[in-house]
Amino acid sequence: MGASASKKQAYAEGARVDLPWGDKKMQEGVWAEKLEGRYSGKQDVKNNVPTGVQALMERKGATDLYQEFITFLADSNKDFTGSYQSDEIHKIEEMYNGRFAERGIHVFYCRKTISDQYYTNWEKWIEFVDISINPTYVPKEYHASKEAKAEAKRMAEAAAAAQIKAAA
Repeated sequence: MGASASKKQAYAEGARVDLPWGDKKMQEGVWAEKLEGRYSGKQDVKNNVPTGVQALMERKGATDLYQEFITFLADSNKDFTGSYQSDEIHKIEEMYNGRFAERGIHVFYCRKTISDQYYTNWEKWIEFVDISINPTYVPKEYHASKEAKAEAKRMAEAAAAAQIKAAA
């Protein structure tokens, strides 16, 4: 039994992430790009850009920045199974977060652990947030250190305050 046509479209847009326990619907102003998962395998992130992510990058003038980011990510060191390594993703996210923020986009590496009696696996995806639409959003699956999570929250609050000030 496969996903309905509307869910498949939402996955292609980046409005949902397909996860083994169900799916995660993105909030307004948030689009996701799946990196890999237990059942979905490794994704071709260079050539299969979710349409919502692409539209966000075009609106924000960040298409070239996104291509640079996603190419760097796709070409990053992987573990012996070919899976993305969280420490590598963190380094790349850190390198690009400031540049995306200048364009009005927050970037979050998300990870959810899936385990059973036989093995442990991780669902991994990136969430791109349009700060002008959802400035305080920080995903609960954001995989980062406590310091990085606190900094993300601080940045989100600062963006929200700036948006309120600009509207006044």
